[in-house]
Amino acid sequence: MRNKIAAIAESKMKLKGTMEINNYIIKYSGVNRSTRTRAGVIISIHKSIKNTVINYTYWSERVTEVKLNIGRGKREIIYFFFFGLCAPEEGIVG
Repeated sequence: MRNKIAAIAESKMKLKGTMEINNYIIKYSGVNRSTRTRAGVIISIHKSIKNTVINYTYWSERVTEVKLNIGRGKREIIYFFFFGLCAPEEGIVG
């Protein structure tokens, strides 16, 4: 199995949370319960690499980050940052 981590944008989920499905841990973020579903991000992580996860950060319903420890270099720990992103709404300018 090659795919150990993946992101899905525009999940249409509400709130944020965690689920386990088969061999994957699913982290999701979405809009408030009272808001019409329009955005959301899901990040799925295979259980075989769950011990490498340092933390999850929910920036918003459109951005979720996972920080993983993927090894050691000669003098430092090597981190991998994985972002799940959902594109902005039409008409919104940064």
